[in-house]
Amino acid sequence: MGEEVTHLVGVYGTLKKGNINHDLMQYACAEFVANAKTLRPMRLCITGLPFLIKGEHEEGHLVQMELYFVGEDGLKILDALEGHPHFYEREKLEVVTADGEQMTPWVYQVGEEYDKSIYYEKY
Repeated sequence: MGEEVTHLVGVYGTLKKGNINHDLMQYACAEFVANAKTLRPMRLCITGLPFLIKGEHEEGHLVQMELYFVGEDGLKILDALEGHPHFYEREKLEVVTADGEQMTPWVYQVGEEYDKSIYYEKY
């Protein structure tokens, strides 16, 4: 058997430490990597759930997130929670860590229909 593929995932909402779904990260065998922010301003809307709207936006913020390594099975667990690809869509997004390192994790994002015109830096 070969080594398990490892994926870098960025989370900005309920999967972050201290939030309601963070326990799922342990179940997904997630390994914390770093705190980060989006490289470009993004729209984080919160209407019960946090929604990161696809695409940079001048009125948005550098959204705070946590980065984790997960294996193939862990990614499937997160995809199931996020409803990928029918609810949130998992796409690559450029971020920068607190140490200034640029990385490109998978991040769950949604379309324009979730834009409520009020934007947050963190959830």
